[in-house]
Amino acid sequence: MRENIFNNDFKKLIFILIILINIIIIQTVNGQNCDSLWNIYNNAKNDTTRIKLLNEEIGYIYETINIDSAIFFYNKAIALADKNIMQKTKNETTFLNLKATSLRYIGIVYIDNEQFDKAIEYYLKSLKIFTQIGNSEGMASCYTNLGNAYNNKSDYYKAIEFFLKSLKIDEKSGNKKGVSMCYTNIGAVYASLGNYDKSIEYFLMSLKIKEELKDIKGISNCYNNIGIIHKEQGNYKKSIEFLLKALEIDEKNGDQIGASYCITNIANVYKNQGDDDNALSYYFKALDFFEKYDDKIGMTSCYGNIGSMYLRKAEYDKASEFFLKSLKINEDLGFKEGIAQIYFQLSSLNVTLSEQKNISAQIKLNYVSKSIDYGLKSMFVAQEIKALPRIYDAAEVLMESYKISHNYIKYMEYAEIFIATKDSMFSEEKTKALTEMGTKYESEKKQLEIDKMQKQKELDNKTIEAQQAENKKQQIIIVSAIGGFLIILVFSIIILRMFGQKRKANILLASQNAEITQQKEEISAQRDEIEAQRDTVVLQRDHIEEQNKEITDSINYAKRIQHAVLPDFDTMNMILGEHFILFKPKDIVSGDFYWATIFKNWQIYTVADCTGHGVPGAFMSMLGISFINEIVRKEEVSQASHILDHLRTRIIESLKQKGISGEQKDGMDISMCVLNLETQKLQFAGANNPLWIVKSEKLKVNSDELQDESLSSPSSYKVDKKSNSFAVIPNSPPVIPNEREESNFQLYELKPDKMPIAIYERMDEFTNHEIEINQGDCLYLMSDGYEDQFGGLKGKKFLSKNLKQLLLDNSQLTMKKQKEILEKTITDWIGDGEQIDDITVMGIKI
Repeated sequence: MRENIFNNDFKKLIFILIILINIIIIQTVNGQNCDSLWNIYNNAKNDTTRIKLLNEEIGYIYETINIDSAIFFYNKAIALADKNIMQKTKNETTFLNLKATSLRYIGIVYIDNEQFDKAIEYYLKSLKIFTQIGNSEGMASCYTNLGNAYNNKSDYYKAIEFFLKSLKIDEKSGNKKGVSMCYTNIGAVYASLGNYDKSIEYFLMSLKIKEELKDIKGISNCYNNIGIIHKEQGNYKKSIEFLLKALEIDEKNGDQIGASYCITNIANVYKNQGDDDNALSYYFKALDFFEKYDDKIGMTSCYGNIGSMYLRKAEYDKASEFFLKSLKINEDLGFKEGIAQIYFQLSSLNVTLSEQKNISAQIKLNYVSKSIDYGLKSMFVAQEIKALPRIYDAAEVLMESYKISHNYIKYMEYAEIFIATKDSMFSEEKTKALTEMGTKYESEKKQLEIDKMQKQKELDNKTIEAQQAENKKQQIIIVSAIGGFLIILVFSIIILRMFGQKRKANILLASQNAEITQQKEEISAQRDEIEAQRDTVVLQRDHIEEQNKEITDSINYAKRIQHAVLPDFDTMNMILGEHFILFKPKDIVSGDFYWATIFKNWQIYTVADCTGHGVPGAFMSMLGISFINEIVRKEEVSQASHILDHLRTRIIESLKQKGISGEQKDGMDISMCVLNLETQKLQFAGANNPLWIVKSEKLKVNSDELQDESLSSPSSYKVDKKSNSFAVIPNSPPVIPNEREESNFQLYELKPDKMPIAIYERMDEFTNHEIEINQGDCLYLMSDGYEDQFGGLKGKKFLSKNLKQLLLDNSQLTMKKQKEILEKTITDWIGDGEQIDDITVMGIKI
C-alpha cells in the first residue's frame, strides 16, 4: 500500500517537473524577446512608439506570463497617452486612439480570466473614446468584445444587440473577416436561445465568407457549430457529417483544444442516439485534453455529460459526483446557462432515485423534494436568461416531480410551460428548413470547390527556406533547458527523501486524530437525533395544518385554470350563434369539458366526460382540450372520426397505457361534431356519448346507426301560473305548458361507438356519420351526468328517455329558455339530495 502511494506521488512530481521545464523554456524565449523589446523601448525617440510597444508587444507577451504585469504595462501605456493628451499636442487624436486600444486590451485580459464585469467596464471606456474620435474599426472591435462578455454572462439579448452593432460597421467598411465573426457570434447566441433556424442561417453565412478567406480554423468552427444545431434538431446523420469535417481539420492542424470540442460534440450525438458506451468513451477522451490545458468551459461540459451517462447506467453516486464538479466550475465562472443545465440534471437524478423499488416513503419524499428544489432553481435561472432549451428541460423535470408527488395543479402549470416552449423550439417546418439550408450550402460549396481547383492549377508551389540563425537559437534554448532540468532533478530527489520521513509522522498523527473525531461525532449524533425527533413531531403537526389550506387553495387555483382554457361566452356566441351550455361541475372543478372552434370552412364543437371528477377529472379535461387544439389547428384534421382516432392515440401515449390487468382505466367519453359551413352537412363521431337531433322532417344520414325516437306527447306536465315557469311533478317526467299545440317535430339519435377514448379491449377506428341539416334543427350534445342523476320522491335516476322528452317538448323555445328549463328541472329533481356527477349539456339551433 505504501509503495503504491509513493509511486503515485512520484508520478505527480514528474508531471510537475515537466510543467516546470515547459515554463522555463517559455520564459527563456519570452525573456529574450522582452529584453530585445525593452532595448527598443528605451531607445525609442517618441511616446507614440513606446505606447505601441507596450500595447502590441510587451503587454501581449506578459499576458501569457503574469496577467497583473500585463495590466501594469497597459496602464503604463495609458499614462503616457494621458500625458500627451493633457499637453494638447497636434497628435491628440493619435494618443486618444492608443489609449482606447490599451483600455480594450485590459478588457480582453479580464475576460480571458472570467472577470466579465471588469471586462465590460474597460470595453465601455474604450468604446467611448473610439466613438469620440470616430474610429469605426475600434468601435466594431469594442462592440464585438462587449457581445462576447454579455454572452458569457448569459445575457443573450444584450449580446445580440452589441454583435449587430459591430456587424453594421463591418458591413459598411467591407471588413469580411469581421462580418464573418459577427455572423458566428450571433448564430451561437441564437443557439443558446433555442432559435435553431436563425442560428444555422447565421452559421452558414459565416461559413461561406470563411471559405472565401481560406480561414481554416474558422471553417472548422462553423462545421462544429452547424453539427451541434443538427444534433439539437435530431438530425444525427447530418450532425455527425459536419462534426467529422471539423475534427479532420483540427487534427490536421494540430489544434488539440478544437479537436477536443469536436470529440465532445460527437459524444453528445452518440448519447442522443442511445449509444452509451461510445458516448462515454468520447467524453473521457475529450476530458483528458481539457484537464491537461485547464480549459474550464470544456471541463464543465464533459463533467455534466459524463454525469448524465452514469445516470443512464444507474451508477447514481458517480453521476452525482460529476454533476457537482460541473456545478462548482459553472458557479465559479458565473456561467448561468451551465448552472441551469446542471440543476436540471441533478433534479433528473433525484427523480430517478425516487422511482427505485424497496425504498421507504420518507426516503422517496426526500428525493422528490430535492428534485423539485433543483428543478425550480433550474427554471429560475433559465427564465432569467430566457434560454428556451433550459426552460424546456426544467419544465419537463418539474412536471415529472409534481406528478410523482400527486400535485396535479403544479403539474398542469408546468405542462403549459413545457408545451408552449416545445412549440417555440421544434416543428417539422423548422427541421425541414434547416435541412434545406444545409443542402443549398453544399451545392454552393461544390461549385466553389470546382472554381478553386481551376485556379489552383495556375498557381506554383513555393518552397520555404530554412533559417540557420533560428536553429542555432533553438539549440541554445534546448541546452539551457536541459541544464535547468538536471538542477531541478537533483533538488527533487532531496525533497523526496524529506517528504518520505515527514509522511510517516503524518500517517501516525492522522490515525490518532481520526479516532478522536469518530468518538466526538458519535456523541454529537446521539444529541442531534434526540433534538431531531422533537422537531419532527412539531413539524408534522404544522405540516398537517398547512396541507389542509394548501389543498383548498390548489383546487381553487385549478378552477381558475380550467375556466381560462374553456371557451368564454363571447367566443362561443361568435362560433355557434344561438346556443346554450348547461355546465354544472359536481365539485369546484369539473371532469366534463366543452370546446368549439371555426377552422377554415368547418365549425367544430364537442362535449366530453372524462374519467372521474374534481382535480383528477380536471387534469384529464386539460389534456383533452390541449390535444384537440393541436389535432385540429396544427395537424389540420377535420373529419370527426379521425379527430377521435388521433385523440385516443394521444391519451394512450401520454398516460402510458399498456392494457395490462389491474391498470387504472383513465380516459373519456365524447361527442364530436364537424359542420361544413358551405354544404350544411354535419359529421358526427362518438365515444360512448350520442348526438340527439330534433327535426321537423325525415333525417338523411349516411349510416345505419340512426334511431328515430318516437316519443309520446306530453301527459304529465303542469305550469306554475304564479311564476309562469315550467316545473317537474315529483317522481314524474318533466313537463311543458298544456296550452302549447302539439308539433310534428321528432327526435333522432346518432348512436356512438361503444368504446372510450382510452385503451380498451376493442380498438377499432371510430365511425364517421354524415347527415344533412336544415335551418331550425336543434342539436344536443351531453355527458351522462344529467340522465344518471338520482332524485325525485323515490330517489331514482332521471333517465335518458325523460331527458329526450324534455328536450323534444321544448325544442321550439329559444335556447336561453331551454337552458332555464333544464337547469330548474334538474335542481328540483335533486332537491335536498347530492349531485353525483358533473353535468354538461350543449344545445345548438341551426
